[in-house]
Amino acid sequence: MAALNVALHSPYEPVPVLLQAERDGVRNDIWLVLVGCGGNGSWLAPHLARRTWQLNRTWQQLAAQHLDNPGRFRREIRLVFVDPDVVEMKNIEARQNFSPADVGLPKAQVLAARYALAYGLPIRPIVAPFDIAKIQGSQYGGGVETFLIVGCVDNAKARQSINAALARNVGARWPAVWWLDAGNSRAAGQVILGNTASIERLAGALQGAVCSRLPSPALVEPGLLVSKEDEDESAGVANLSCEELALADQQSPVINPHMAVWLDTYIHGLLYGGLKLCATYVSLDVGTVRSVETSAQDWGRLLGKDPSFFLEPPPEAQPQDAEEASQADEGELEAEGSEE
Repeated sequence: MAALNVALHSPYEPVPVLLQAERDGVRNDIWLVLVGCGGNGSWLAPHLARRTWQLNRTWQQLAAQHLDNPGRFRREIRLVFVDPDVVEMKNIEARQNFSPADVGLPKAQVLAARYALAYGLPIRPIVAPFDIAKIQGSQYGGGVETFLIVGCVDNAKARQSINAALARNVGARWPAVWWLDAGNSRAAGQVILGNTASIERLAGALQGAVCSRLPSPALVEPGLLVSKEDEDESAGVANLSCEELALADQQSPVINPHMAVWLDTYIHGLLYGGLKLCATYVSLDVGTVRSVETSAQDWGRLLGKDPSFFLEPPPEAQPQDAEEASQADEGELEAEGSEE
């Protein structure tokens, strides 16, 4: 009698997300890359520095306590801030996390120097558009290290570059590149986490005890990759950037710090374990929060698939790998890097 394929989870049960898998008892270093140091990014920077300091310190202590297997904890988070722009007075007027003394200096360098000094840790600033190859050569995506790219940009070109990096996950046993994206309007915003550009490669993603494949932000919200030049100009205020809204006094003064807290919540869940969300939508006007859990029911509703698709074992062959790589490579454009 043929064995029945019984799903481990109910369609309504969220599955914990696992950022890294151990390889021979060892987990590799994590590159935590902040792309965009403006509205959301400048407020997120201190959270990232604190999180990096805490975990690196904890891993050092654990490695010293477990001399029988120090390799399990002998790893670190490497923090990188990426932004090609310099601080302008309008950034400060738009309530970004800078002061008048910073005007004329590169945003990435200002934040890196500020929090490197505060926490005594190395933070690498890159004053250029995002290019993952510039961070660690050709090693990324080869199973050597894990990259968590936090996108805090407000233009499609920068998001296209981040999305293109996900092509490195195609064919990998465990995703090496993750994309956590945040965006906001006047008093609302969203945070989306993912690493997979093709719905087909999500087959069976929720069948195990942990989940390693999540729909990419662009798969959840395709409009993230649509440039404003291609959008309806009649949208008016809806097409203004985060900074433009703030300068026009049409943006809540607390939306950027609020989004930074939500980003930190996701990062904490990923690094410490236990995260069961892949998207969160907030509105300050009406005080609501709506999240998408890592459950088959939520994914089915979100992506238009039967929940069983995410719970049943996928076919052995994955002919859609080339399709996924093609979808990601469509965004292989150099990031402009303007921030929210």
